[in-house]
Amino acid sequence: MYSLYSLVEQYVTRKRFDIIEPVFPNVFVQKIQVSVSGSGSVVIVVPDHTRTLRVGDILGFVLDGFSGFDDVKVLFGTGTHNMSDNDVKRLLGDVDVDYSVHDAWSSEHVFVGKTSRDLDVYIDREYAEADVKIVVGVVVPHPWAGFSGGAKLVLPGVSSIYTINEHHTRWFLHKRSRAGVLNGNIFREEIENAAMLAGVDYSLNTVTFGDRIVYMRWSRGLDSFYDCVRITSRIYLRPVPRKKYDVVVADARPFDLNLYQATKAIDHAKLVLNKGGSLILVCECPGGYGGIRDYLDMSKYEIYEGLKMKRFRNLVPPLVALTLKDLQKRVKLYIVSSNISGDEMFEKIELDELESIVKGKRTLFIKQAGTTVPKLDF
Repeated sequence: MYSLYSLVEQYVTRKRFDIIEPVFPNVFVQKIQVSVSGSGSVVIVVPDHTRTLRVGDILGFVLDGFSGFDDVKVLFGTGTHNMSDNDVKRLLGDVDVDYSVHDAWSSEHVFVGKTSRDLDVYIDREYAEADVKIVVGVVVPHPWAGFSGGAKLVLPGVSSIYTINEHHTRWFLHKRSRAGVLNGNIFREEIENAAMLAGVDYSLNTVTFGDRIVYMRWSRGLDSFYDCVRITSRIYLRPVPRKKYDVVVADARPFDLNLYQATKAIDHAKLVLNKGGSLILVCECPGGYGGIRDYLDMSKYEIYEGLKMKRFRNLVPPLVALTLKDLQKRVKLYIVSSNISGDEMFEKIELDELESIVKGKRTLFIKQAGTTVPKLDF
């Protein structure tokens, strides 16, 4: 039985649309030697279930490097995501380790300082008070932070909801807050400042291709992140044959768990879409809307009022909804999905309806658009 994605790929191939997709890198995973001497407590922040990293595969050899320490613990950096016990078990696999799941609302947080732009940074107490602080990340393009991984394991990873909300509302609309961009990206710079205040001692960052780790680096501080950016850029920042298209078909993988995560693909696809064009999101979304549905049903005024009056417990989904509503003024949004119904934001279509939209139009297909970004001159 063919999957939704394979059926779309077959159609696109027949139509000979322009296509961009990740390119497997000519690099080899080198064995990493993790060895840290000392005593006391170690806290290792790792990604949650919304990322492509199989955490247990990494922890197997990372934990061996801290055999002399009294207390080694894993902390899942969830940001504002919810994470179940089943999610934890799936990520850890057979690894037996003490762990906890960060909660931006109910975990105990401590103040570690102000960033250069006056953002108050509160982080998980367990992490703040550890003798050795480590982050483990997966580095792929991110629509606001430039790239995931590195310092993002601190903010939003283990930060309080106050710090996350303040940071996102201030900087998510900045003109340089976009995928693949670090230079001049204030959204990212504030994340880096927060990690410096937290005092990250070591980092292990990885680059993945599908569910396979293709590159990793271990370093003091956050240097490993920048090395991984170099590799992941070669994989996921892809040149496009044209500057703009009338239609962009975006396959939301690997962030197709729910519509909230799948909006990353929309952020990447819109970079090369003409005003008045059509964006077709292809997304299985087994988790449904992922908490964004209520905000899509609100007007922009209602969202702005809610933000102003601080009525929302988590500001990130309404901010994402606002970006979609702004985009909807410029383009037509369609969705092909087994688990998402049509609504005021997206017109749901079936595969056999694609032809009527793309006929005679300059069309681009972005494979795995959750991480694949059209490479433009920024």
